[in-house]
Amino acid sequence: MEAMHNYRECIPFEAHYESLKKLSSGTVVQKKTGLLYRDSKCRQRMEDRFEVAPGEVVTFVEIDDPIDHSFHILCIESRTIFFKGILPSEGFRVWTFDIGKGPGIGLPLVSPQHPPDFEPRQIEGFMCHGYLLHLSPEQIVECWYSVELNQLMLLRISSGEGEFTWRLFNIRLTELNNSLFTVPLDYKYAHREGGG
Repeated sequence: MEAMHNYRECIPFEAHYESLKKLSSGTVVQKKTGLLYRDSKCRQRMEDRFEVAPGEVVTFVEIDDPIDHSFHILCIESRTIFFKGILPSEGFRVWTFDIGKGPGIGLPLVSPQHPPDFEPRQIEGFMCHGYLLHLSPEQIVECWYSVELNQLMLLRISSGEGEFTWRLFNIRLTELNNSLFTVPLDYKYAHREGGG
């Protein structure tokens, strides 16, 4: 599922996020952590950290830039560019959530005109609106969204097989260094025929 966020001035922040996938038995089958950055120009950077072996971490980074209408997917350790794409002129691409991978950054999973399904509540110091979506008879989505940050804060997907959660935490309002939102000059394309 994809949503559009129109370009405008944003509140800059940095935060941590965590995704957790559990079976109905309570067994954790997937856990992922990462960092999320957004600057006042609405540029966004999302870092996913994967432990591929004990002590060996691979970091993938996605940068969305509404100023030059581009997005990049990078690997920090190999200093490579895996993909480069063009963002729509009216805004920038925001993945709201994917059942297999979890949510991304940006807009809520429902239309802004849809009234909240829960009473507002504070999450990480920000007032949030809660929504309930029924994707199927077995699959229910609960999401909480901060209007102030224009940001998804908490997502819970429940089904007969288990539960997936994604949450944002340790949010710090701060202006960010421009280098976080630019591709280093020494990065090379992983595949010459793709995304370049």
